[in-house]
Parts: sequence; structure tokens; C-alpha cells
Amino acid sequence: MQQRECLDCDLSNLNLPDTDLSGVKLNRSKLAGANLKGANLKGALLDSVDLTGADLSGAVLTDVTLADANLTNANLSGATMTGAFLSGAILEGTNLSNVDLDGADLSATDLGKANTKGANLPKK
Repeated sequence: MQQRECLDCDLSNLNLPDTDLSGVKLNRSKLAGANLKGANLKGALLDSVDLTGADLSGAVLTDVTLADANLTNANLSGATMTGAFLSGAILEGTNLSNVDLDGADLSATDLGKANTKGANLPKK
């Protein structure tokens, strides 16, 4: 099995819609403005990643780790994020409409001005 890892990489404005990136390790990388619409990121390790303004709409983010990630103004509409770990993530202005966050950990997460319309938020 090929290991997919790129730590501290600058992948800003990357264009990989509908791509299988499951299990990828991109900790501390810059993905600002990236197009990952519909991508499969199941089980990905994305700690401290900069996803400012990225498009992750419809993406599969099941069991993804996004601790301390910056998702300011990112589009996650319709994404599946069940079991995701978002502790300390910044979701200021993020579009979380119709996102499934069942079982997700949002502890110490900044949801300021995030659009959560129709989102399935975790039960406390």
C-alpha cells in the first residue's frame, strides 16, 4: 500500500475534486483555496491545516482529524463528517449547511458566524 504523506506542504489552490485521498496525512500543510469538492478524505490526518476558503462541499470527511485546523470561510456544505475530530478548529464563517457531524468532537471549536442550517450537530 502506498503511503500518502505531505507534512508542512504548500498546496494552496490545489484542484482535486472527486479524488480519493482517504487516509492521507497532511498535518500543518496549507490548502487555502483548494478545490476538494466531493473528495474522499475518510480517516485523513489534517491537524493544524490551513483550509481557509477551501471548497470541501459534498466531501467525505468521516473519522477525519482536523484538530486546530483553520477552516475560516471554507465551504463544507453537504459534507459527511461523522466521527470527525475538530477540537480547537476555527470554523469562523464556514458553510456547514446540511453537514452530518454526528459523533464529531467539536470541543474548543470556534463556530463564530458559521452557517449550520440543516446541519446534524453532535448531541451533547
